[in-house]
Amino acid sequence: MFQSKIFTNTIRTLLGKEIQLLDTSGAIGADLASGVGAGVYKNIKDAVSNIKIKSIQMPSLDYTRCKQAYN
Repeated sequence: MFQSKIFTNTIRTLLGKEIQLLDTSGAIGADLASGVGAGVYKNIKDAVSNIKIKSIQMPSLDYTRCKQAYN
């Protein structure tokens, strides 16, 4: 899902935050997130600490237009 440029552009603009894409698959991400829920990892930051950051993306769309699309 986060590999979609349109999706990540919209989410990071609405949140006003950067998104760090990790060099992994969605299946691995889901597995790590379930490990957080099960108490294997303390938090998501701990769970992904050994995964390389693929890219860091900043907000780049018009916030007002994105907000209108989701209302």
